[in-house]
Amino acid sequence: MKRTAILSSVMAAVMLAVSVTFGQEGENLWSSGTAHTLPQGRWEKGLFQPLRFGLSDTKELRLNPLISLLAPHIHLKVSRRPVGGWQRAYRYGIISPTPLLRMVQRAGTGGFLADDPDIGEVPWMVMIRQEVLLSRPWSRGLVTLKGGVAVALGAGDIDSRLQIELPVIYPRLALYHSGYQLNFGLDVSAQLSQRLVLLGDADLFFSPALDGPAWEHKGMMQWNKSDRLQLSFGYKLTYTPFPWGTQWHLIPLFDLQIARQRGSERL
Repeated sequence: MKRTAILSSVMAAVMLAVSVTFGQEGENLWSSGTAHTLPQGRWEKGLFQPLRFGLSDTKELRLNPLISLLAPHIHLKVSRRPVGGWQRAYRYGIISPTPLLRMVQRAGTGGFLADDPDIGEVPWMVMIRQEVLLSRPWSRGLVTLKGGVAVALGAGDIDSRLQIELPVIYPRLALYHSGYQLNFGLDVSAQLSQRLVLLGDADLFFSPALDGPAWEHKGMMQWNKSDRLQLSFGYKLTYTPFPWGTQWHLIPLFDLQIARQRGSERL
């Protein structure tokens, strides 16, 4: 049981790393979940958060190098000119979870998916997502609204029993059973001091494969030592409509991020 709990935590951490994270200092640094993009040549990487790189002042690339070996993926965020005081951006992503899911489709320890000839192997699937982000400053921070749609390709014949009934993971895998998914969210940041930032978000996921919307909330305290080092800690609260009933889960979060500007000699 203990080993199963540890493996479940690792699996949830992997899915959290693949999913979108956020941060804010000023408008363009530590700005993952906002409509702002990194300055050209700047990169940011955390223990759990993905690598982000400013291709230009309006284009940002995001991926997790290690997880991409198990679930190939890439994300691109493109910012546009503000409209009515709202900074706009579009975020595009593509991911194939098949290698990761096949790795955990086994019997015994480490198996999260049933390995049964009657069920069959996880098919090759690809998810394509597009999101719109709108950010606007307020007296002490930044407010971001977001909405998106994702479609799954190649999942038409997936068996309904191929599910991982864990928080964070289950709502995201529901996409491959329904063919599409909608998401809406709100992110708010508040500058408490020169170095401390309080972050909060709320996200809703809608899919025909879910018995109602899945809800997630994240709260983080962020200490920005400089524009090159950030420490954050907090929690993630989830409300998930599992097949056997809805359930709440509280997950602790921690991360350490470093950043560097290309051409700069200092870390």
